[in-house]
Amino acid sequence: MKAPELLSGQDILILSPSEWRDNAVSNMQIAALLSDRNKVVYVETMGSRMPRLSELGRVWERLKRIVGGATARGGHRGLDPRRVTILSPFAVPLHGNRVVDWFNQRILVFQVKRLMRRLGMRRPIIWSFSPRWEPVVEDLERRCLIFHCVDALHTYDASPVFRARFERTVCRADMVFTPGVLLEQELHRLNPATHRIGHGCGSDHLDYRDDGGIPADLRSTPEPRVIYAGTLANWVDYRLLTDVAGCLPEISFLLVGYVHALAPREDVRLLRSLPNVHHLGYKDFADLPLYYRCSAVGIVPYQADNEHILYSSPTKFLDYVAAGLPVVSTRFPAAETMQPMVYCADTAEEFAAAIEKAIADNSPGRAAQRRAYASAHTWERQVAKMCGHIRRHLNGG
Repeated sequence: MKAPELLSGQDILILSPSEWRDNAVSNMQIAALLSDRNKVVYVETMGSRMPRLSELGRVWERLKRIVGGATARGGHRGLDPRRVTILSPFAVPLHGNRVVDWFNQRILVFQVKRLMRRLGMRRPIIWSFSPRWEPVVEDLERRCLIFHCVDALHTYDASPVFRARFERTVCRADMVFTPGVLLEQELHRLNPATHRIGHGCGSDHLDYRDDGGIPADLRSTPEPRVIYAGTLANWVDYRLLTDVAGCLPEISFLLVGYVHALAPREDVRLLRSLPNVHHLGYKDFADLPLYYRCSAVGIVPYQADNEHILYSSPTKFLDYVAAGLPVVSTRFPAAETMQPMVYCADTAEEFAAAIEKAIADNSPGRAAQRRAYASAHTWERQVAKMCGHIRRHLNGG
């Protein structure tokens, strides 16, 4: 059977829960890939809550993008958007208030429709990643509605209003995509047209070639190095990671990512205070392979009993594997599905022992096996599978 191909010649509107400047998550990967052959608009998050004082810098950057209007490529850090047009919409980040919801619906619909008219887009394929966009979707003509659920969204908002909006969005979608086994089971009960398609890894990471240099911020950091690349969020198990780093003083622990506003500040402070822990801050997605090449192990130290993590499917597993790195993770469903590529641990002692084993057992042959696995799960392959389902729907199949 012929392998599915990417869509071409379509108008695609992606409604995101993220900002493009954030980590390169699935909705950005899909948008960037499809923009080469389609007209793609990526609408950044309307905001899920009022910002905290620590986020005022992000608010200021967002306001500048709103004033600047929709842009293509320039001015956006993070994943290369290729030909994606990115809209930073104005909205009040408050939900559940009837007056605010009424205002947001109208102002968001106005902004989206105005951009679509400017770009000559009519009846697009709408690809929504959050039920918060339901009021906007209702007011837009479309060829197809896709709902893409990558997380247990009730862990972000447990209100009855959000739950009802979530269920309506799932039921009304022409198809639903999800990477998670547990999510697939729950979504399929609401919409039989649910398809589980996992995350991918970037081909540019697989094909990465460097000159053997070391980043300036690693030159004084001794080997071996263990890397965590991702947001320092509230579901990271900081106490476990602090214990692990304390058990392995001869190993350098690299933290690549920004500290989320909801992360436990004291736990983060204690972790960063250890002499062998190095917080390097945010790095562009294109720069991560260089940091992976300079590391011996990739780690995923998440809280195994956190409900959000129970349903999650972190993209970093494949990103590490694409770099040939062995991976050590706390034990949760997505990690277990990646065995034997991933060493799973239940305690800090097991995690530390797994890191030592991963370093000792690594070899060029095993690194090649990991890269071969990742090459069969690129974003191009995974998005092509999604496009196959979309094409069949558009053709009446």
